[in-house]
Amino acid sequence: MKFLLSLPLLLIVSYPACSAGLDLKTASFDEILEADFTELLESANDPATEKAPLIAENSEVMDWPAVMPAMKSSPDETEIKRCPPDPRILTYRPDSDLFTYIGFKYVRSDGSTCLPEQSGGIYYQKTETQNLAFNSQPEGDASFYAYELETREYTIRRNFYFRTQLDGTRRFYAYETSQYTGRQVPETVQLEFINRAAYPLLPWEPAETFRLEYGIASGAMLTPVSTNYEYQISAAAGKTSQGNLLTKIGAAVLRKKELTPPEPDAVSLTLVKTDTGLAIDLRDLRAAYYQGEKTGLKIRLWRNVILLADKIAYDIEVGLEAASQIVMDFSDPRWDSFKKENLSPGREYYAEWSFSRLDSRISSGEWIDKGKSNRIKL
Repeated sequence: MKFLLSLPLLLIVSYPACSAGLDLKTASFDEILEADFTELLESANDPATEKAPLIAENSEVMDWPAVMPAMKSSPDETEIKRCPPDPRILTYRPDSDLFTYIGFKYVRSDGSTCLPEQSGGIYYQKTETQNLAFNSQPEGDASFYAYELETREYTIRRNFYFRTQLDGTRRFYAYETSQYTGRQVPETVQLEFINRAAYPLLPWEPAETFRLEYGIASGAMLTPVSTNYEYQISAAAGKTSQGNLLTKIGAAVLRKKELTPPEPDAVSLTLVKTDTGLAIDLRDLRAAYYQGEKTGLKIRLWRNVILLADKIAYDIEVGLEAASQIVMDFSDPRWDSFKKENLSPGREYYAEWSFSRLDSRISSGEWIDKGKSNRIKL
């Protein structure tokens, strides 16, 4: 009779050094601190397959537990120091002793540290956004604005764990959570519209809107969202006298994006009687915006005729310097070239007219039909 001797199988697990990585058994503590996390995890090769664990996902953010998005570090981030997690004791769930605050030397949950003191640490602020809107002001458009802002400060905690795969290898993961430090970080933004006087905001056009992003180590950023002008924007970061971040932003108008029609109701025309006969009283509420430009006028003065077609007395097309008030007296000889017949006392007159902004840099040049004026009897 043959007896089968059944003996328990003893699996001895060892952790050989990775041929291309770091030998944890012989490496000094400083070498471990300076090593890449990838090299440290390679020391946990599976003894049966000699296959290194998959570590490509060592910065993957898992769906569980729910965490805040990882923050971007500041450009002047120093070397990150951390206690290397021992791959032999990493568990499926995050281990309370296996985490690090990015930018700090590792502190275990029991209060002990890898090194006797913390490093300078790296803090993060979540970028925040403020929408800015600018309208034309009756007292004149301002060209300088200052904003006192605050953002919340965060640190980043990185947690480590692994999952064992079907082939016995370990796939290592890390996920990061943002933790609010309780501190508000103040900063100042100064915004100047460099040539606003030459390119004013127009009250008949919609407000201009911009997006201001702040909480950025390199300085705040201004982005046009809906504007009537094309802007060239420059920014320079510095410090206030209190040591807070100061960003100076300059916005210079390059050109009008698209010329829009003038405001139809800005110009009005009234026929008035004078000692010498008849005159036109033209009023322009927006003349100040068109200084140095001309207002185009098409005026056809009609004499009302009962039961028959009305007769044209004057047919005028002219460009005049923009002004808040223009009086055109028909007794003035300069209008004689437009005369079709003499004005007759006792007759009723009215005008059909239109206007345009000629060769304007802020308005398109189409003619705005204003219809008929008031009627007046000489």
